[in-house]
Amino acid sequence: MAAAVADYMPKSSAKGKIKRDKTGESLTLELVKTPHILGEVKGNFIRVGFAAESESVVEHAREELIKNKLDLVAANDITAPGAGF
Repeated sequence: MAAAVADYMPKSSAKGKIKRDKTGESLTLELVKTPHILGEVKGNFIRVGFAAESESVVEHAREELIKNKLDLVAANDITAPGAGF
């Protein structure tokens, strides 16, 4: 189960394409946290979480395991060569 597709999402969305010539030289994107649903899901099943981390991989994965009361957690070091990130 993925707790969230991403940790953050845009605060608002545009109704259409944001044209380059209408925005000036820069564009500011405001982000908000996405809901973290994994810890809230109840039921009689095995719960597996995923931790994509860039530092302290094992420690952060262990925190997710405990915080969300998971049965398993798959820890991914996103800085490893060939990791796909």
